[in-house]
Amino acid sequence: MAKVSSTHDKIADFEANIARFFLTIGRANGSQEYEDEHIHWIMGDAPKSSHNVVVRSSLPIELADEKIQEGVRVSREFGQPCMWKVLPSSRPMDLGERLQRVGFENIANPIGMMMDLADLEPLMLGEGVTVEQVAAEGQLDEWLEVMRDGYSFTDAMVEWQKQVLIRVGLKQDGNIRHFLARYLGRPAGISTVFLDGDMSGIYYVATVHDARKKGIGSAVTCDAVNFARRAGW
Repeated sequence: MAKVSSTHDKIADFEANIARFFLTIGRANGSQEYEDEHIHWIMGDAPKSSHNVVVRSSLPIELADEKIQEGVRVSREFGQPCMWKVLPSSRPMDLGERLQRVGFENIANPIGMMMDLADLEPLMLGEGVTVEQVAAEGQLDEWLEVMRDGYSFTDAMVEWQKQVLIRVGLKQDGNIRHFLARYLGRPAGISTVFLDGDMSGIYYVATVHDARKKGIGSAVTCDAVNFARRAGW
């Protein structure tokens, strides 16, 4: 979902969108942030590892283990789980192995996908599926209940997420917008779009367990993407 031409630039913008999204959430939480030429992280009291996160790491081999230990120390000070994102630009090349040696676990190998929004084909909503933009706290509560089910969030995670998203704001002119899909009138799917720079990123996609395989995830994702396209991304 980019406006740039070269593969290198697309990957750089893709990684920057990811970093800025999690930094935006972390800053709204008042988390501690650190950045130098080699590393950028934001950590705080988030009960979810994805929001105590190292978003960029390009570490010289001679400093890699020292910087890793520093990240571990900060994470332990906050007493919350930490995530270290290993991205295409991350260095050294054996960063993942070094992280595992100090106790990090490889919990996922997600696939990042990009496309030019001009190439997006229209998607017909399935029968009984509607999608709306979240604009009020009541809708946000419904959105969060889908997140609870889809991501198996605890009460503490849901409450933390709610307070942070309220601080970020539900403004219709903000750069973070949330979408709620309903199936037969019941909240069933969610997505979030982050409008930033030359790229729009899609985050927080989930469907409740008992409404899967009905095209709800596709519908709520495409609605967010279509919104980004209409907004000029």
